[in-house]
Amino acid sequence: MEAGYAEVEPEQPTEPEPLTPPRTWREMVALTWDKVPQLHGTLRNAVHLVRFSPPDVQIRLEDVQTKADRLLQSFLEEHFPGQWRISLSTAEGEPTLDEQGAEVVQLNRAAVEAHPLVKAILDAFPGAKIGDVQDHSLDEYGLPPEITAPLTEDSPPDLEFAPLDADFLDEDDLLKDQEPL
Repeated sequence: MEAGYAEVEPEQPTEPEPLTPPRTWREMVALTWDKVPQLHGTLRNAVHLVRFSPPDVQIRLEDVQTKADRLLQSFLEEHFPGQWRISLSTAEGEPTLDEQGAEVVQLNRAAVEAHPLVKAILDAFPGAKIGDVQDHSLDEYGLPPEITAPLTEDSPPDLEFAPLDADFLDEDDLLKDQEPL
């Protein structure tokens, strides 16, 4: 070896990091975003979620010719072998992710238009129009962030309501604990 030159080791090919299993339909659709863009577009625009109950997912396709169910099943099988089952349903299901996002945009726009300050500005400046209403708290689908709990088998879900077998609380029970004024 000559002086002044360092020997360079050949780079080892790095394996892609394994994907985290999706906890929601939106997470499942997002997994396809950069890996299978055409499938991502179909899932976002033309697939209605009927039921998401891991490992079973039921969907309704607007156009069965897209074969999105089979494409999604093979995508999931490639990344999570034997863990998911995609099935078709004839039930209406939820609106598509894009339809849900459009509804949120409309609700935000209506809230802005109803705001007293905005109304006053529009009255003071006839011909003025409201531009695009942007909500930076929304995700790439135009939806509010999902609240998800980690999927672990050893810990029960953190529920913020009483269990089904709890006794009902009467209003009188609340009042008898208060001191009279």
